[in-house]
Amino acid sequence: MYRIFFLEYLFFIIICGANAQEIEYSNKSFKNGTIINCKLSKEQEFLEYNIKVGLLSVGEINFRKSNCKDSKLTCAEIKAYTKGIGKLFFNLNVSYKSFFSKKEFTSLKFIKLINEGDDQKQEEIYFNNNLKKAYYQNKENEEGRFFLYENKIFDLISGIYFFRSNMNIIFKDSSSFHMPYIHNGKGIKKLKIELVGIDNIKISNVTLKAKKFLCFFESTNKLLQKKSEVYFWISDDKYNLPLCFETKVRLSKIKIELKNIPNQLY
Repeated sequence: MYRIFFLEYLFFIIICGANAQEIEYSNKSFKNGTIINCKLSKEQEFLEYNIKVGLLSVGEINFRKSNCKDSKLTCAEIKAYTKGIGKLFFNLNVSYKSFFSKKEFTSLKFIKLINEGDDQKQEEIYFNNNLKKAYYQNKENEEGRFFLYENKIFDLISGIYFFRSNMNIIFKDSSSFHMPYIHNGKGIKKLKIELVGIDNIKISNVTLKAKKFLCFFESTNKLLQKKSEVYFWISDDKYNLPLCFETKVRLSKIKIELKNIPNQLY
């Protein structure tokens, strides 16, 4: 009898806890109204990249950044897709979208949409920096989960723009940087980025001066090694444009290179 009572009581506590999370999530502090009603101003930045495996061009990546009208928010988006021979192996279309504050790069909402053939997956993350909580939701099966954090945290895109805008401060007294971020339902991770040095890199037959970095991360992608390294180059000027990325896959090397180099860099 006591055992039955205890199980029913435990079940009641779990249900109440789940309802409390649902109520808290539905609070407008998580679903920021300025995001829902966001109207974008003129595009502030548009970057196009070519993806190569060996000598073959297999896809493209686009970076797009705009500001939201009548608010202090920025909307940035990364879209990637396979093309040509790449579609024969992976018919993939990926979209990441992030809303974050212009000056502080504080994350508010992150959306990840992946289309692989006939399969579609959508995930969303809401950030509440007053409560120091992030809410992850998989739209396919309505799974939801909270993550607690103490210090400043990013999504993948807001982290990129924070890094580009604060490189001089980040590497003033150190050659390495650990960036905390949330990308999916697996929780908070850290990207380790090391400043390798200054390099000259040739992009579209133009030689540019750039800062060279090395990024360490763990991957579950079957094409990548479990512990992978990515080298990347960022223009050594006021624009801090990502110029090139390189990493090894199991059978070859992937190179992602900027296509539309702004005239200011020539």
